[in-house]
Amino acid sequence: MVVKLIDYRITYTPVPRAASTRIKLALVRSMRDLPQKVAQDISRDASNVHRLYQAKRFRADQLPSQPGWFNFTVVRDPVARLLSVYDGPLLETELAKSTLRRRGWAPLPSRPDPDYFFENLARYRDASRLLRAETTPQAFFTGYDLSRFDQVYRAESLDDLSRDLSVKTAQIIRFPVSEAAQDRLKLHQLGPRAQSAVLAEVAPDMALYDQVIARRVA
Repeated sequence: MVVKLIDYRITYTPVPRAASTRIKLALVRSMRDLPQKVAQDISRDASNVHRLYQAKRFRADQLPSQPGWFNFTVVRDPVARLLSVYDGPLLETELAKSTLRRRGWAPLPSRPDPDYFFENLARYRDASRLLRAETTPQAFFTGYDLSRFDQVYRAESLDDLSRDLSVKTAQIIRFPVSEAAQDRLKLHQLGPRAQSAVLAEVAPDMALYDQVIARRVA
């Protein structure tokens, strides 16, 4: 689902685990016509912003074709994005759900070590719709042709996006500070088989990310 700021003629195509929560929250706060109840729900629990704007398969026809619109998306280094699924409360929360156990998921450990998790990612993903969405290649959400967007930003550095949106909306747009820990899981910390599994999983997204790097260099 494309986030549209009609007053400012801006669209944002979200990608899970590519700073999407921070960006959605910033955009919501810039909206003039956001219903009060929606604003209260998001204020109470920031994760509710994903109910308002869900990440779905990319459809080019959702991007306005009229002149004057600014269409952007944000992507993330594919390896870092996939590894980040293991960090934080998401994994533990998802794997603790009793509904997953009732679906025959029980043989899988509920607290896997990183190697086991990534070596068995397909099985864990089959057990959880949220994990499946969080680990789906970014190209699913953006399409492979990034030229459809006026700008593609990197989640690793949002300063340019903050500046551009501030200019286009005539208000200061700041993104909430990420709670990312400095000791996030790194690829070299995994065993050889888990590393191979991760690299195979992100292969479809590497060409996409190379496009982003090439656009920025150009």
